Amino acid sequence: MDLNRFQRAVKLQDAGQIAEALKEYQSLANAITDVGEKASVMLNEVNCLSQLGENEQARKRLSEVYNLLPEHSEMRVHAQFTEALLYKDEGKDEQALKRLNQLLADHGKLLRTPNHEFLWREIQIRRGVLLFELGRSLEARPILEEALSFEELANDDRGNDRGTVLYYLARSYLDLGEFTLAEEKYVDALKQDLPEDLQPLAHYELGLVYYQRKAFARAMQEFELAESKTDESCLSKRTIWEWLSETCKHLGLNSEADRYENLAKTR
Repeated sequence: MDLNRFQRAVKLQDAGQIAEALKEYQSLANAITDVGEKASVMLNEVNCLSQLGENEQARKRLSEVYNLLPEHSEMRVHAQFTEALLYKDEGKDEQALKRLNQLLADHGKLLRTPNHEFLWREIQIRRGVLLFELGRSLEARPILEEALSFEELANDDRGNDRGTVLYYLARSYLDLGEFTLAEEKYVDALKQDLPEDLQPLAHYELGLVYYQRKAFARAMQEFELAESKTDESCLSKRTIWEWLSETCKHLGLNSEADRYENLAKTR
């Protein structure tokens, strides 16, 4: 494999230039004769296609990878992991979790070997997030707690992923009524390179934690930050204004409480 071309494609993908990365991977895959290396590059194609919303083409390419690989090839484990990611991108969280659980059941010993343990850690990170998103916070909690110790998440270039794990762990604590732990993880998450879509949610939910703990001034500050950051795709301003109104009442800011109440009524 031409490692320089492969690394160039990876850099393009990491920089968000997905279409350009896809072309580079496709060209590279066509020039490779080694089955394992070819399959590896093709799996990167699958990821790019999924990121571009071309899920039908992604599944077609993934099928080609399965057909290419021998039945007992260790690369099939990576193909199955990619399939789980594809299910997630398609909004099929139950199928994604099922595939990841099956990977651990079928290939647990292989995944704990030095050459594959990094993949086991990636599987665990995604299982923790999926379990939370499926409303299974109690099961997600220990997996996400363990994930914070993974060496990959300590790397500077994984700050986005570390922030995501911290956020979902904080959410799990919030759901379980562990407000002190939730506060700690929300604060830590907001210090990371947290994905933009999670930032308003993190501020809003940290506001809820402070509200529950009767730290109303701090709650108000977090609600205001959430209001300034939300694009309303995942958190409506009306919801924030309702909480701001209630918070202002506790602080004796009656005119502000009325203002936020009126704003909420206009939505």
